[in-house]
Amino acid sequence: MSSKYQNNKVYPSEHVSKQVVHLSICDVYSPKSWVTQTHFWSMPKETTFDQCYDILREALSRTLSEIPALAGTIVRKSSNPRDLTIEIDENSHVEFAREDLSYWEDIPNYESLRASGFPMTGLVEPFSMPDTLAPIFEGSRMITAKLNLLKGGLALSFGFNHLLADASTVAEVERIWSQHTTDVSCGEKRSHRHKVQDEAIRARLSAPVAGAGKFVDDGFKVFPTSHSQLNFSPAPIVKERRITFIEETIKAAQASSNEHDNADKANWAIWSFSAENLAKLKKDAAGLDPTKWISTMDALIGLFWSRLSYAKQASRSGHEESMLLFPINIRKRLQPSIDAKYIGNAVDIITTKHSLQELEHPDTGLASAARCVREAVSGWQESKWASWLTMAAGLPDDEAICPNPLCLLVPHNIGFNDYSNSQSNTLDWGTILGRVDRTRYMKPASSLTKCATAVIVHPRLQDGGLEVATTSTQSLKDTLEKDEVFAKYAKLVCFYS
Repeated sequence: MSSKYQNNKVYPSEHVSKQVVHLSICDVYSPKSWVTQTHFWSMPKETTFDQCYDILREALSRTLSEIPALAGTIVRKSSNPRDLTIEIDENSHVEFAREDLSYWEDIPNYESLRASGFPMTGLVEPFSMPDTLAPIFEGSRMITAKLNLLKGGLALSFGFNHLLADASTVAEVERIWSQHTTDVSCGEKRSHRHKVQDEAIRARLSAPVAGAGKFVDDGFKVFPTSHSQLNFSPAPIVKERRITFIEETIKAAQASSNEHDNADKANWAIWSFSAENLAKLKKDAAGLDPTKWISTMDALIGLFWSRLSYAKQASRSGHEESMLLFPINIRKRLQPSIDAKYIGNAVDIITTKHSLQELEHPDTGLASAARCVREAVSGWQESKWASWLTMAAGLPDDEAICPNPLCLLVPHNIGFNDYSNSQSNTLDWGTILGRVDRTRYMKPASSLTKCATAVIVHPRLQDGGLEVATTSTQSLKDTLEKDEVFAKYAKLVCFYS
């Protein structure tokens, strides 16, 4: 066996020198959690499970050589909570496991999973590497993966440490890994990452900006570091399930409620939008004024924001506004822009509010919501982000400026994530594996019960369509299915806990 592999350990395919990566302010303020997802493939003909694993493992080894930071571990350098690094040495590696789950009676065969829309019911825990089921801590690795054999198919589940990886970084690593897999499949070897000044970019995303004004945003709040998203746990003496700052806030609020039962339980509803229906949605959401351009994503967010508001009718209980919170990629928004292939976090959090009466209007709610989203996105200002960066970098060690998670406890608010630009569903993984049948994210919906609705746009499909996952009770899912406006564009794929 090659020295690159020891049991589940995968080392870089070429020698990597000892080095230290200093995380940026954007990195250290990111959620202390794993970004986890699963790729599904039909079992390739005339190929064994071990052969598929070996191809992916060799390709991952080559990927580590091109992005050495992926092989490192998180180290706290001082009492300053912003002073975190990734350290890489001669022993740096990642864990990539494999397991035969084809004999598990509780796991459906592959064709049944495909026919039912790839629901993740009962699959997250057996598919996952154990580390990804808990928050990250000092000593955590950057990526971990597991290849699972099903009856008639494969499930590749992997997790990225959010301290290094936002959605764009995940997409870039996926691209490189898939291209190396293609090379391994046909006996070739090439480089797939051009030179990116990652270190200089991290320094830029950490430096206070001279002349930056005071940061003011109703969606943010100064917290004690120990009770904030900036807080970073030391390695536990006994490994146990810890919870993140946001999870802790949500759990406390749920515990104070006396109305928590199965009727309130959040599940995942996955909705399908064809390319044709997306085009129609964009046209309908734009309204009659051709000068008021909106994007397809503005329209899609607007549809969920308006129809969920219409379904919940929170204004009847005296509520006046709904808040929308979502991250945006700022790589191309900064001046000068930073490389789109940068490995690290480069996002800002946008919050915007809109009148519930306007959102709930049966005829104009869609256009009104889409316009509000467009104004929030187009109104993003680098100067305001620079004010946040300057404040975040300069606060005392015991203070942190973070998005206020309390807004995520309000059921008529919405938290939105857009992964549509990821190529997960369209990347070619070579002659053996080919393209995935579907990608699924792995966050348990039950942890978001009685909270703001989470809306997650999945990577674009090969036919140009989109799938969107929302947290939803059974009754809310039924209401949306019967909603004439919503049903013009969306079709339910699956509903699962």
